[in-house]
Amino acid sequence: MHMSRYHYTRLFKRHTGMTPYNYHQEVRIGKIKEKLCDIKLSITQAFEACGADYNGNMAKVFKRKTGMTPSQYRAMMNQK
Repeated sequence: MHMSRYHYTRLFKRHTGMTPYNYHQEVRIGKIKEKLCDIKLSITQAFEACGADYNGNMAKVFKRKTGMTPSQYRAMMNQK
């Protein structure tokens, strides 16, 4: 592409409103949400299916972005 990482990041943020890393996190959180709706999968399996580690940082990111833990999110979605 013949542009620096800094320039690419700046253009990406200008057009999407978020950095490439934040965009990637949002996409991954969306996929985890989809997997959490499948009650056949454990929460750990739902995270692993999306390439994330439930015991790692991604569970904290999930809570920060959604305002609830993965188990709270699953319970809320199963009530609907």
